[in-house]
Amino acid sequence: MLVAGNQHNLFVFYKGDGQDTVMNFVADAGTGDVPDLREFGITNASQFQQVATNKGSNFIATLGGGDQITMTGFHVEQFQNYNFVSSLLLA
Repeated sequence: MLVAGNQHNLFVFYKGDGQDTVMNFVADAGTGDVPDLREFGITNASQFQQVATNKGSNFIATLGGGDQITMTGFHVEQFQNYNFVSSLLLA
């Protein structure tokens, strides 16, 4: 289980990670958390919505090969393009 801290958390997922659950995810522009799903070819909201479905107050993203992400208290339609890593991050 992964738990987001205050703000600006980067969650990097790789093929073979298996089933992960993320709690306390915040998706606000400029202050929110970001999933890095480039390993799965996902760099924007519309690509993500093709693999994710709402289930109750959560959503489940099925990424293939047994990899799956569940985010609690969050729905797929809340994601916007700014929530995704689309290129290499340099600090």
